Amino acid sequence: MKNELIELLSDIRPEIDFEGESGFVDNGLLDSLDIVTIMDAISEQFDVDLGPDEMIKENFNSIDGMISMIEKAKK
Repeated sequence: MKNELIELLSDIRPEIDFEGESGFVDNGLLDSLDIVTIMDAISEQFDVDLGPDEMIKENFNSIDGMISMIEKAKK
C-alpha cells in the first residue's frame, strides 16, 4: 500500500519527495486544496469513503498517517 500511495501522491505533487520528507502540512508542503485533492484520489484508488472528519493535519502530515487513515476507513 505504501508504494501505491507514494506513487499517487507523486502524481499530484511531483516536486515533493514523499519518501524523504515528513511533516507535509507542518512544513507547508501541502495546503488545504492539496488535501482535498489527495482525499479524492485516495478514496478512488483505495475504494474507501473519507469524510470531513478525516481532514485533519495528523492524517496528512506523513505517509504513515495517510496509511493509518486508509486502514481505519477500510474497517
